[in-house]
This record gives sequence, C-alpha cells and structure tokens, in this order.
Amino acid sequence: MPPRGWTWAALGLAGALALGLSWVIVHSPLTLYDGLAPILNARRSPSVIETFTRTLDSAGYWRPLRLVQIKVLFDLFPSDPTPVFKAVHVALVFAATLLFALWLRPRSVVEFTAAATALMIVVGHHSFLTLISEEYPINHFLEMMALTIATALLARGAPRWWKDLLVPLLLVAGLLTLEMGILIAVAAVACWMVGWRGVSGRGVAACLVVVALYLWVRFGVLHVPSPGLDERETGWWLERLQPEEIVARFGSNPLPFYAYNLMAALLDVLLSQPRAGTWYMARAWLDHDIRPWMVIHLVSSALVSGALLVSAVAALNRWRRAALEERDRFVLVALALVSANTALSYGYVKDEVLSVGAAFYAAGAFAVLAHLGARVRERSGAHLAAAVLLVCVSSLWSVRAAGTFFGVRSSVYKTATDWGRFSLERDLPEDWELDATRRLFLELRQKNVGGQVPSPAFTNERYVQRYVEIQ
Repeated sequence: MPPRGWTWAALGLAGALALGLSWVIVHSPLTLYDGLAPILNARRSPSVIETFTRTLDSAGYWRPLRLVQIKVLFDLFPSDPTPVFKAVHVALVFAATLLFALWLRPRSVVEFTAAATALMIVVGHHSFLTLISEEYPINHFLEMMALTIATALLARGAPRWWKDLLVPLLLVAGLLTLEMGILIAVAAVACWMVGWRGVSGRGVAACLVVVALYLWVRFGVLHVPSPGLDERETGWWLERLQPEEIVARFGSNPLPFYAYNLMAALLDVLLSQPRAGTWYMARAWLDHDIRPWMVIHLVSSALVSGALLVSAVAALNRWRRAALEERDRFVLVALALVSANTALSYGYVKDEVLSVGAAFYAAGAFAVLAHLGARVRERSGAHLAAAVLLVCVSSLWSVRAAGTFFGVRSSVYKTATDWGRFSLERDLPEDWELDATRRLFLELRQKNVGGQVPSPAFTNERYVQRYVEIQ
C-alpha cells in the first residue's frame, strides 16, 4: 500500500470507533447532575450577551464561553434541545478521533499497527470512559481534547501564515471555556521546541501573549480566584474527603494536599491508579475484592508507561544533541502535555480533567510501539521481547477499549434512574412555578427516562463487573 494509504486506513479505523461511540451517545440520556442546571440557566437567561456578562464575575471558575455555547444551542431549539446537544457530542467524538489519527499520520504497516493500538489507548483509557459516560449538554472536556490535538496537528504540518492566527484563536476559545484550555498553549510551545514549526515562532509568541492577557484579566482585573479547598470532594489515599474535611485537615497548610494531588494525577494517567485521588485497587485488595479488570488496567498501563519513560530518556538525550527523530518528537510532546495536565490538577484530581494528557500519552505510545515494531521487522536481537510486548499491549488495550463501549452503555440505567427520581417541584420550586421551565423539564425527563434501558443482566455484579469497569 502507498504510504498515504496507511493514513487513510487509520482514519477509517478512527471513524469506525467514533461511529460506535456515537451510537452509544445517541442512545444514552443526558446527565442530570451538572447537566440540567446549565440548561435551566440557558432557559432563564434573556440573551447570549447577558449569559456572557453574568459569568464574568463568577467565583472559583472563570468560564464565560461554557454557558454561552449552551445558550446558543438552546436558543436554536428551545422546546427540545436534546437532539442538538447530542449532535454536538457526536461531532466532538468524530473530531477528536479523526484529528488524532491524522496527527499520527502512519506511513507503513508498522506505524499503522502502532496507530491502531494508540487509538485503543485513547478509547480504552479510563479518563475517556469517564469523559464519554458523562453526557453533558456540551462535553467541554472532549472539546478541549479536540482543540489541543488540532493544535498539535497544525504544528506538525507545513508552516502557514493562517496557522499563526488560528491557533491563538483556538487558545482564546479554550481558555474562556475551561481552565484546561491552557493546554492548547502548552501543545503549541512543546511542538515548536521539538522542531514542529507548522505554527511559527510568531504564532507561539501570540499564544504566550494570550495566556498572559488571560491571567491578567482573570486575576488582576476581575479578581476571579482559583478554586478553594471547599469546592468539591476528592480522594485522599484510601478514602474520599468532603470539602469540609479538606478544609479542616489542610486549611492552614494546603501544600501536602496539593503535592498529593500532583502525584495522584500523574500516576492516574501513567498507571490507571489511583483513580480520582483514591487508591481503589489497594482498597479492593484489603477487602479481598480484586477484580480482573483492575489487573488488566494496571498491567496494560505499566507496560506502556515503562516503555514510554525509557524512550523519553533516550529522546531527551537526542534533543540535547539536536539529533531528534520524528518519533522522539511524539514522545517529548506527550511528556510535556502529561506533565502540564498533571500540574492543572493540583487542587483536585478528576479523571476527565486528565483526558487531554491521556490522549497525548497515547500519541507517545504510538511512537514507542512503532519503534518496537520496526525492531521486530529488522530481526534485531531483542525482536522476540519486542514482539511479546506488542502483542500484550495491543491485546490488553483492545480489551479496555471494548470495556469503554460496555461501560458507557451500562451507565444508561443509572442516569435514567436519576432523572426518574428527580423532582423539580421539590428541589427547585422557583423553576417549577414557571410554566415554560416546567414544560421544558417534563419534556427532558420524558426523553431521558423513556429510552431503551439495558437489562440488569447487562451489569451483572457476579460476572460482568469482574471483567468490565462499571462506573
């Protein structure tokens, strides 16, 4: 096959994965908690401009474009916004997976095999499972993943003047939507430093200016602080701490708490353990409840992370000597994005917040696996060990990717039950008194409860949940 044909094959595989995920999304209800509130906010707001200005002085988080995006889509279909929200979710899934495959751009059968495994890592990583199973009106975490991968794709290509304009605009959109939009700037800088100059030095400098302006406006002008210790619950070793417990323990000195979160976030990406700050596998071991899927997650992550870290040392040495190879660039960019995504998690650890780092982790794995595949084809002395490693990695991560489809589908029952139990009249009586809001809620509840729900046997505790993660 011509080299370009392998890229098309990777795009076909990415499209097939996106198509399967889209089917699951279309047949899943919207998330109630964290999903209904922004929809009701969009219903209350008289205009897009009012939505934007109202969120400029929010406390803890500064995300004015997040609600603006929801408001724009809601105004298009105010009586039933569900179809347009799902359409955007599907579009983001296709964008993220296709852009990832296009960024890798495999040119041989060895690279295609590595790219296929990398796609399994993206879809099979637990952060992606959490990301997809949460059906927000707009999945902004998935949006950040797509924008950051798009930046890396633009940087790897040929330099063009319009890229120097487009990437800073993507950065502005990302920063005003979620704090993790800053990873777009990290991707632009990291790609430029390793020699991908599709975004020139001028474009990278523009990104740095945008970040500086963002920090000045947020902290210097509007005085919007970072989230405090009392914002949300988080993991701490084997337990979950509520906000008041976090304040009681670390209010006078939060540095140990922040250091733990950084460590937990890094290992979350590299080893799938701990999860959201909690060492769930250690707790399961103490309870004599270790399940096969936990072992699969740990072993599959350890194999890839070990190979990636070894490759990173060699890539750093070649970078110092100005002798980088193309695959080294993937490894170093992955190292930069995983580190930056970890740093953003100092306040609390949340799986979906780490999804961008996990996607770049998969790109680094692509480079490592392609190198190992080349060694097998060259019949080098270590070809047998490399072949065994490739088979184990591809098999284990394919199992995890299949588990993502199953896990997302299995969450339908829980989400539909949430909608069935929620009472707007009891929990939000002021909204219940408004005729239009009440009708909207009843329509949404009917849509999200009335879909097809898998049989309870689908998530059988004795068998299914031993081999597949059910969140």
